[in-house]
Amino acid sequence: MRSRLGRWAPRLAAFLLVPALGLQLRLAPPAGNAFTLDAAGHERLIATRVAAGRLPQPDRLADPPLGRDLGRFLPLGLYQAAALWARAARAIAGFDLDRALRGFTALAGALIAIPVWFGARALRAGPWSAALAALIAVVLPAHVDLTTGPMLRYDAPGTLLATTYLMLGVAAVAAASPARARGLAALSALALLLALAVWRVPLILPPIVALIAAILACVRPPAPAWRAWLLATAVALVVACLGLEYLRRQLHVLAPSTLAVIAVAAALHAPALRSERSRPAVRGAIVLGAIIVAAAIGAALARGGDYETLGRLLRLRAWLAFGVVRAAEPMTGVLLTVRELQPLPPAALAGPAAFSWLAWWLVAAPAALWIAARERRRAWLGAAEPAVLCTVGVTLALALLTLLANRNRILLAPPVAVLIGAAAAAFARRPGTIGRIAIVALVPCVALAATDSYRTASALTTERQPEWAATLDYLRAHADGSPVLAPWERGYEIERDATSPAFCDGLLESPVNQAHILDAARALLALTPDSLAALCERNGVRRVVVPPSWSLYGIAMAARDPIAETIAMHRPLRGADANRVVVRMMAGGGPEPPFVPVFERGGFRVYARADAPPVR
Repeated sequence: MRSRLGRWAPRLAAFLLVPALGLQLRLAPPAGNAFTLDAAGHERLIATRVAAGRLPQPDRLADPPLGRDLGRFLPLGLYQAAALWARAARAIAGFDLDRALRGFTALAGALIAIPVWFGARALRAGPWSAALAALIAVVLPAHVDLTTGPMLRYDAPGTLLATTYLMLGVAAVAAASPARARGLAALSALALLLALAVWRVPLILPPIVALIAAILACVRPPAPAWRAWLLATAVALVVACLGLEYLRRQLHVLAPSTLAVIAVAAALHAPALRSERSRPAVRGAIVLGAIIVAAAIGAALARGGDYETLGRLLRLRAWLAFGVVRAAEPMTGVLLTVRELQPLPPAALAGPAAFSWLAWWLVAAPAALWIAARERRRAWLGAAEPAVLCTVGVTLALALLTLLANRNRILLAPPVAVLIGAAAAAFARRPGTIGRIAIVALVPCVALAATDSYRTASALTTERQPEWAATLDYLRAHADGSPVLAPWERGYEIERDATSPAFCDGLLESPVNQAHILDAARALLALTPDSLAALCERNGVRRVVVPPSWSLYGIAMAARDPIAETIAMHRPLRGADANRVVVRMMAGGGPEPPFVPVFERGGFRVYARADAPPVR
């Protein structure tokens, strides 16, 4: 009886107690917090799906005047899953929509413990070491920060499914039998398909896995498990590109990254790579040639259309992270103001919103596994577990991507937890002072990281400013169906709370929205209101929301106006720079014919066009 309890105790801890702890941690933010910014847009669409049984098509509250084709740019799986959860929560527990959606995000974040447990076990960690990895995953601030209840976003369910894809793949690579490897590879591919139905970010994972497989294939012939996983990944990626509307409309099946994954999966099945007699140089030449040809074909075919819109934004992320700004890219100024696209300095990995006191294990964990592999055999790359190499490779790639754009830290957190659990098991097996010190040091590091997570979560403030809430109430009371021009980051809340179309909002992939953001910024920074009046007349805009002066920097960045540098250096605006339309509206609040002020509260002002024809 005791031995049976001993076998099941770590599983119960990882599958029940740890997720329960993670759920409570993610529900720590005060109940007064609202769904704001991006979360406001997601809540509106989920509420529409719950009430009407379908999403608006087209969405008349976005991209006026024609409305937005949601399926062209967005994976719609989040809205379908969250609506189903909300209906079930209301029927079973009587939860209202707000409470149900908070629980949906928090639970998706807490369940990360389960795939992490399986991943650690695949790396030969014992049951208790795997349970420790699961605990670390749910308390890492890098993961908690973006999966708390008010963070109604793609990140929590997307990371859960993306991590499931990775960990099932790692388990497939480590499987003892070919049949088990094929089964786990198929389940991994299914998780990838579901992840892409919810979130776009998992698109970065198949190329990473393919690159790791290609590198290992140069060292030794690929094992059947690797071939099975890469083949299943390529099939899932193609099915997603053809079956998911946003990828089909973006022609992502022709993207160089997609074709490179397919090429590597095919190359691993080539007889020259599978033969034990093949030379590393020959295998490397075959794999490299396949990648180059696939990338060249993709670059030649994937031109124009929606794919270029998505591709341009992805390239801009990398450019901005390296501090390179291309003047030819009109959206550069906007993306420079997006916090999640900012690079993360290496020192910030140890910050309270990243990896806290566990950051040093980013180096210690791979080092411990390397030492363990060296002690078993001399040639590490040839003898170490392929699952360990895969996990280390994915972690390294995601760490680099996190330094480029800090949002990727949520994807980095689960494999880091897996490596720490596996390293703890390696230290426990290794007698000596170093192993004992490492195990003892790990305990307070986990506790301090959990403390940072709790402080971050409990201090999270997404409450709507009273002044902004009053402005939304005014807009809702005077809604007449015409678009409202406001800073793009406020657009989702205008669409939800003011029940009015937003001239621009946060979906930066939409070409219509991009044009609206840039046109509005340039018109607001003109010396006379003529450009703004012409823009509003062309698009049927009757009201303009002018935010407080601290929003001027974002407007200047969107317009790529030189005054952005002056504002960033905290210098006063002088001469013509202080005589812009929006500056006068912010500072004085007087009329700017044909615009007249009709509402003001705490620095938020609403201007109306006095010459606008009545709405029929």
